[in-house]
Amino acid sequence: RRIEKINDLARTPVVMLTANNLPEHVTASLDAGADIHLAKPVSAAALFQALSRLGSDGDAQQQGEEIAAMAAARESLVL
Repeated sequence: RRIEKINDLARTPVVMLTANNLPEHVTASLDAGADIHLAKPVSAAALFQALSRLGSDGDAQQQGEEIAAMAAARESLVL
């Protein structure tokens, strides 16, 4: 986030994917600038749902929702 600010760059969405899922880990991730914290193992549906929340325009949002729905149908896929 500091690099973005110093160089007047647009905000880059950050998804933290980690094995750490204690409340203090989630807080640390968000404090460090992550937009979303996901704990492993994560299903494809959960990942795509998280990514769809980051979409800024309607097309990206709709595509993310469609992908999340497809991934939900394949919930057995774990990343």
